Amino acid sequence: MPIDYRRDGDVVIIGNVAGVISDASTFDAARDLDALLDLGHRRFVLELSGVGTPGPTALGALMTLARQVRRREGEVVFSRVGRSTLRLFEEMQLDAHVDLFRSTPEALAFLRRSDPGLDD
Repeated sequence: MPIDYRRDGDVVIIGNVAGVISDASTFDAARDLDALLDLGHRRFVLELSGVGTPGPTALGALMTLARQVRRREGEVVFSRVGRSTLRLFEEMQLDAHVDLFRSTPEALAFLRRSDPGLDD
């Protein structure tokens, strides 16, 4: 299933990551994210539903995407984070570097709290 891009106000929600996050030949996440950043998007929710426990390649890709957005003065949060994924982020102490949410509405509320102009 292809990656799903949708907007909620000024936030781009990226879904359906599970089937393609570790397959670079199917999805060049960095290239697609750069294109969105070039268009002026600066806030992203990356949905991790169905990802399960990410392996080293997938975990590295997720952290690289987060750094890529931040380098371009953007903000990214992860939503629909399952228990095993959350546990891995905590064990690796990566939860100190990214914001993790159980649901997309929680992630959107977090982004809106930091910028009330996103309520539109």
